[in-house]
Amino acid sequence: MKKMLGNFIGITALLAATIANADGVVVNGYVGEKTTFVNTNGLYLFAAAGFNSASLNKNLVDASLTSAGLSGISSTVTNRPQNAYKFQLGYRFHSNFAVEGGFVDLGKYSYNYSATATIKPNIPLAANISFRTQSWNLSAVGLLPLGNLYTVFGKLGSSSIKTTSDWAGVCANCITRTDVTYGLGLRFDQPDSPGFVRLDWDHYNTGDSGLAEIDTLTLGMGINF
Repeated sequence: MKKMLGNFIGITALLAATIANADGVVVNGYVGEKTTFVNTNGLYLFAAAGFNSASLNKNLVDASLTSAGLSGISSTVTNRPQNAYKFQLGYRFHSNFAVEGGFVDLGKYSYNYSATATIKPNIPLAANISFRTQSWNLSAVGLLPLGNLYTVFGKLGSSSIKTTSDWAGVCANCITRTDVTYGLGLRFDQPDSPGFVRLDWDHYNTGDSGLAEIDTLTLGMGINF
């Protein structure tokens, strides 16, 4: 989490440093030397892709398999960065406030195990189990325009996260959890266009659903209607 957040802050600082060299435009209610497109309040649509950082809770999955009838379990997990993507629909009520929500795919993770004994013949002594995590979220967004082109923002809301596995033996983890989600971002409004570019860092807490915490870093484009 700290590494990803540090990368986000570094990228944000680099982009924000270009504000001083930007030509004047009319964006977010700021009037500059040129009069072009005005980013008015209203509906917007946003899509983004990137990667996430997460840790599969190996001990929790081990416990689920033990409850299912396995003993002498030896296991490993795959916790490499996963692809993430999201689609968000929002409404900007004011230059400093918006509400948005949508769908987020948080990636797929692998768990490998072997066991020495089982009390149920239908449960294999060794297998690879895949977990997938997806989320629906709704957040309030606070926005702070920086000059003519850029806006920084923070998000706080709720996320309903579903973690599923491809094996019935650990379906105790095939559940949906609702928890707090929050994030930070930087938005660039394109002159002479209703389009914009966004860089987002988001944090999700999945409770005890198998993935303790997930952080995503995404870059995408949106359009104002």
